[in-house]
Amino acid sequence: MRTNDEIIKIVSDLKEEKGWSVNELARRLDIAKSSMSRYFNKTRGFPINKVCDFARVLGVTPEYLLGFDLQQKTEQKSESTTLTDLAPTDGKEIPKMLYDMLDRLNRDSYDSDVAYEIMKSSLENTLRTSKILAKNRTFKGY
Repeated sequence: MRTNDEIIKIVSDLKEEKGWSVNELARRLDIAKSSMSRYFNKTRGFPINKVCDFARVLGVTPEYLLGFDLQQKTEQKSESTTLTDLAPTDGKEIPKMLYDMLDRLNRDSYDSDVAYEIMKSSLENTLRTSKILAKNRTFKGY
């Protein structure tokens, strides 16, 4: 596992590759600018509980940031599109994706029938909402 200083160096390098300031990275992570500055000034340790958020925003795997997988810098994308892959103007694609998710939903993947039904119900409700938003052209992000 990488040390705190090594993780901050990786995060800093990735931030620079993207041309972002510390403030921009803080905004994208929804973290206070002062907290982000403390990480970069090394007066506060890297927040391990937020490693997945940092990895997602920076486009790498959590394992890469922590030093468990030095070969795999970029995230492995599945063949199917995820909601985070869509641009805000692509709202009309969201209902189609939700239908696909419902089709792939597998009862055997859940510990109980209750968990399966909750997931199915959640997807169906999200699908209904996305249809309304797409029809009214009110997608302005996620």
